[in-house]
Amino acid sequence: MVNLAIQSIGENRSFKSTNFLPTAGPDSTLQAMIKPTHAVVIGRFMPPHNGHRYLIDFATSLADRTTVFLCTLSHEPIPGDLRYSWMTELFPKANIIHITEEIPEANRNNPDSPNIWARSLKPYLPDGVDFLIASEDYGWDLAQALGARFVPVDPGRNHIGVSATLIRERPLEYWEHIPQVVRPYFARIIAVETPTEPAGVDSLMARLTGKLGGTRSAETNTGLAADAILSQLAQSLNTLYLPLYHEHYQTMIAAGEQSRNIHNFHTTLNEQDLVRAQRAQFQAMLRLCNRFLFVPAQLVGTVIPRERVYSTITLRELDELRMEKIVKSLVN
Repeated sequence: MVNLAIQSIGENRSFKSTNFLPTAGPDSTLQAMIKPTHAVVIGRFMPPHNGHRYLIDFATSLADRTTVFLCTLSHEPIPGDLRYSWMTELFPKANIIHITEEIPEANRNNPDSPNIWARSLKPYLPDGVDFLIASEDYGWDLAQALGARFVPVDPGRNHIGVSATLIRERPLEYWEHIPQVVRPYFARIIAVETPTEPAGVDSLMARLTGKLGGTRSAETNTGLAADAILSQLAQSLNTLYLPLYHEHYQTMIAAGEQSRNIHNFHTTLNEQDLVRAQRAQFQAMLRLCNRFLFVPAQLVGTVIPRERVYSTITLRELDELRMEKIVKSLVN
């Protein structure tokens, strides 16, 4: 099934300057006669990946302006509105048109499908189109139906060997092809439970520090000591751990008081501010993490939605597992 009907249209973009033409004098009429070129790209972008970036960057470099039709269906696994937000952030130079109306007859088994598509797209292309950019063979017939010239780009996916299907099925394997804005959707959040009882905590922390090849933290606060160890764990996996913003902030304030570095308490954060800061830190780290983001379990259900957590592990379980087993348990 194919999905078509405009939901929202990006801002109209101005044409690129044709500086090679004179702007005054006897030849200025020539400039007025030259029509800026227009390229069109169409797809589901579920999700957008580096192959799509190559395709659309090619289009924006080829033509003076580019229109991208994002076609989504309500039953698809990645929400259309989310994909629209990704596309508008990824491609600010393009005019992104979100299409949401279903047209069952415009399927690939129907030989008239290119004409059906063309009739649906033309109302949004009042000035016509010069180039249709695509990596698949449908481009030949659709370009003809649109009155455009077909520009095939990497039809065999020889330059960037990835597809949206591969990313949905094996996102960790194809992580390097996922744009940063899309990565939070696929990142695996691992919640780590720290011991609440004091018995054996010091020896547990010492063993874990030794396994991770780090230096034992002098921190006496159990939460902050656990933070230090989990940061080492994240570093060993080349990723990030979300620290407890509240505890680190309070420690900083206390240290300032002890050193007589008087703070202006009118500018300090209140409890609501601290929760917002923790959420902001979580969202920022999701974009920067490498496949996994380790988080304190106590933030799940408040700062971090429970449904976003891929798995939960305790520090004692980390103590019992070898590093290769930890990685295997996270990947599978």
